[in-house]
Amino acid sequence: MDARTIAQQARVEAKAVGRTPEEHAALERALARRRAARLSLASLESGTHPRPHLHPPAVDGDDGRARSQPLDTRGFQGSALENHHEASPAAEVPEYLHEIDDSEIYNTFLMMHDGLENPSVSSRSSFYFDYAMFRAKVAAAKSNPSLPALGVPPERKSKPKYSMRDARGAGWHKRGYRDHGSMWINVRAGSHGHTRGMDAPENERLADFVTSVFHTWASQYPEGWYCDLYFRKKSVTRLLVDLENCGLDMDLVLVKDYFDGGETIYFKLFDEDGEQRSQGLFG
Repeated sequence: MDARTIAQQARVEAKAVGRTPEEHAALERALARRRAARLSLASLESGTHPRPHLHPPAVDGDDGRARSQPLDTRGFQGSALENHHEASPAAEVPEYLHEIDDSEIYNTFLMMHDGLENPSVSSRSSFYFDYAMFRAKVAAAKSNPSLPALGVPPERKSKPKYSMRDARGAGWHKRGYRDHGSMWINVRAGSHGHTRGMDAPENERLADFVTSVFHTWASQYPEGWYCDLYFRKKSVTRLLVDLENCGLDMDLVLVKDYFDGGETIYFKLFDEDGEQRSQGLFG
């Protein structure tokens, strides 16, 4: 029986069950991924499985650069389980963070942070960034281990060099647009405030970009108030904490892993009771 006859017979048999061999294979792969994702989620919730170095495989774009997979954590859970033998040690969460009551977060932070004597713009922004990160660490310590809500970046061996590329993308300051390697990201004050934008080099560390937003936007607020940065309704400082807790090298987590230009992030201000306040009152 020649190859052509075998192929024709396979097609006939496939029609008998309503699927082609390719469709049947795709279905089997999808079911396998679903089973792996469920097993990974169950192990994370029970704490019986070591947390791996959560990197999905890199995906090459048309221009040859490594791009992240779509930021859907359901897909990462399976990849994490399959690659657990390459795990990096997860960051240890200090035990005292579990015991901090929400009403004591600010006072605890003050005891650990240098005072703001003669505060400058730089020291104020550093204070509020550090406070936002501290709050994120406390929240992460009190929650069940989970994958970052905004997904994880592709695996890298080293940090790429500074990019100088230009690209039109969808248009000026829109998705895919690059001006000497920088994209444009909109920053909005709260949910209804004014919007300003800023250039962000695509190969900049994500943590450095977040710090620069705090430096630009943070002002002098009443005692106990705090601010945070949100993207897709998720805290970006919590994202940084979760990535670090998963054992990722934060020097290799870049702006382009989560942004492609034209997105809007929200700089929100909260009082000591967690109620959102207007940034406009403080410039």
